[in-house]
Amino acid sequence: MRSKIIYSILVILVLTLFILIILNKSENYLQSDFKTINISKVLSNDIDKTVFQRATKPIKFYFPKDHGSHPEYQTEWWYFTGNLRDTDNNRFGYQLTFFRRALGSKISNDNSAWRSNEVYFAHFAITDVKNEKYYSFEKWSRAVPKLAGSDSGNLGVWIDDWRVTAYLDKGYLLESNSENKSISLILKQAKKEVLNGNKGLSQKSMEPGNASYYYSITRLNTTGKIIIDGREYVVEGLSWFDHEWSTSVLAPNQTGWDWFSIQLGDNTDIMIYVLRLKDGSVDPFSSGTFVDNLGNAEHLSSSDFYVNIKDYWKSPKTNIKYPSKWNITIPKHSLTLDVEPVLNNQEFSHSFTYWEGAVRVSGGNISGEGYVELTGY
Repeated sequence: MRSKIIYSILVILVLTLFILIILNKSENYLQSDFKTINISKVLSNDIDKTVFQRATKPIKFYFPKDHGSHPEYQTEWWYFTGNLRDTDNNRFGYQLTFFRRALGSKISNDNSAWRSNEVYFAHFAITDVKNEKYYSFEKWSRAVPKLAGSDSGNLGVWIDDWRVTAYLDKGYLLESNSENKSISLILKQAKKEVLNGNKGLSQKSMEPGNASYYYSITRLNTTGKIIIDGREYVVEGLSWFDHEWSTSVLAPNQTGWDWFSIQLGDNTDIMIYVLRLKDGSVDPFSSGTFVDNLGNAEHLSSSDFYVNIKDYWKSPKTNIKYPSKWNITIPKHSLTLDVEPVLNNQEFSHSFTYWEGAVRVSGGNISGEGYVELTGY
């Protein structure tokens, strides 16, 4: 027992040290009121560009290999969100996200499996629409055996018992459990991977290298179960998967982004992100992707869509004011969509604070569901 206690203390101390290194021991990364990490600061130009590769030109993607990790880049994330229902029409949203963040310098490669220059963290959330409840959790770990890591040749990423693994042919198993809230879901790919931006190079600002390699699987048929405080729900619905890796993304004059994933009833899908500048204007590097019912992708430039904010919601926990209703117009596809949260209070507030939640979508004789992420507010 004593050895277990000592080991736990050592893990906490090492993890704390690694987090301080990631933050460059600087309060500039922390939001002043609640001391949470500022995402835009972490993804800005304050990185070691001599150690890690940068996304500067289109590359050839190979699947399933590129579902795995890319340690030659500093930052990477695997993003799963979805809207699910049970047979009694209880509706749920979920988010399970894994992040890999390398330190500013590499650690020498020797025979020790416990040396690592990477930290992993993960975000898990469930939205219970009927009961108007939102549950969110976070985990951190350094990349060492049995604690956290990712595969390099296929989709596989984990922290403790939170994990995503490849499952049968073009299928994925998601498992997460915290404080009597859990998901166990099987996702089956319904559309092929689509490359966002310029053949997968998603440019975020003018400077070369301020970009990511970014693809999506916009529609995955999902079955499984959600357990909330002992009650089990057998659910099905649709999920969305985003995967990005980069070494620097945002420019100093960018403050955050509004990201939309939309799955419509006619089997078309839309991804849009609006990059916001510090003066309140929209960056022309905002972008999107339209995916038709056959899975063919079309790039959307910032001039191809309009996002108008129709309402706001103020968090009672952080006092942050977020947009809470939108009208999205895509003239070239004759689409005008109204987007609103299924629940206003879907604010993730742990080491990072941002809004990420399930939304409903309507427009004329078409409807759908999706997810929205709001950072930098």
